[in-house]
Amino acid sequence: IPVSAERSTYVLASSLALALLFWQWQPLGGIVWSVDSTQGRFALYAGYACGWLLVLVTTFVINHFDLFGLRQIWRHIKGQEQTKVPFVAPLLYRIVRHPLYVGWLLAFWCTPTMTVTHLLFAVMTTAYILIAIRFEEADLVREHPQYAMYRKQVPMLVPRLTREVTLLEKDKRVGVRDSVLRGFAAAIVVLLSPSAMAQLGGSIPVPPVPEKLKVPAGNVAYLKTSAVGTQNYVCLPGPEGPTWTFQGPQATAYIVFPWFGGEGRQQIITHFLSANPAEDGRARPAWHHSVDSSTVWAKAVADSTDPSYVKPGAIPWLLLEIAGKQRGPMGGSALMQTTYIHRLNTDGGAKPTTACDVYGAIKFVPYTTDYYFYRLAN
Repeated sequence: IPVSAERSTYVLASSLALALLFWQWQPLGGIVWSVDSTQGRFALYAGYACGWLLVLVTTFVINHFDLFGLRQIWRHIKGQEQTKVPFVAPLLYRIVRHPLYVGWLLAFWCTPTMTVTHLLFAVMTTAYILIAIRFEEADLVREHPQYAMYRKQVPMLVPRLTREVTLLEKDKRVGVRDSVLRGFAAAIVVLLSPSAMAQLGGSIPVPPVPEKLKVPAGNVAYLKTSAVGTQNYVCLPGPEGPTWTFQGPQATAYIVFPWFGGEGRQQIITHFLSANPAEDGRARPAWHHSVDSSTVWAKAVADSTDPSYVKPGAIPWLLLEIAGKQRGPMGGSALMQTTYIHRLNTDGGAKPTTACDVYGAIKFVPYTTDYYFYRLAN
């Protein structure tokens, strides 16, 4: 293979190998571990997201075109001599020698539900990375003699948190303190702060509700979401002629958390009408977790239109009891602990007041609400 095509051929071959792996991958079955704590699941998903973010950021601090082999092809097309990319140690590379691999390892291992299949993939790819590092660094030492000194000063995968790393660069000693790491850690701490975690399983304050909507003793709120969607009505025959009949909801539920002086919103649940397998397929409102695909179905046990609580023209506040649960296809269980759900702070969604004169016509009435999820107290 010509030198100019080596890198691009490797990228193409490895991509095809991965495509084959994804196509032929077969699940083995079985779960190695499953973290049911909402805080724990969120922390692991945050680590997973940080892994992918680190991979993305790392590719931007090195030469993209050289990494994918495009620089070499372009120089060949232009009739230019192939040249080496000079040895540099951008910011992330002053913290660990292989930040790209650190990102991959976080993405492979940070999961709240580790299946046997996922574990096999994580173990084999980790072994591949550790073996590849030995060959890669041997090549780097041959290509760039200064890499030997760099390797002595900068850790391979685990950052030094208490020491300053110094590099010899253009005959100058450049100091990079661990403040970069601390800043990165601080961002994670902010994301996982008590105020954010309160939205994901801590102490959730619930607004006052009518007496008949109070949740039975022994249950505590563990999750609050804010939903935006529609209440859907269909025109059907009624005792006095055509009437708008409630068909079901369709909404997206978000968690809201502090974000750089404002608010961030992250979708966490979709809400819709579906068949409850625990009741032989009876149609019930369902809440489907957007990350781990766990699902709960619920039935209304009490409602209130008390004007002291409910806005004019808004759908009633509800107390719902769980009528069915189902783990996600990979064992996801984020919603499995749910016992009751509150629908509070409703706005809009009421039955249409317009004429219903065409059977089968559908009206989508916008609404917003807050859904509070309860579990048994520890």
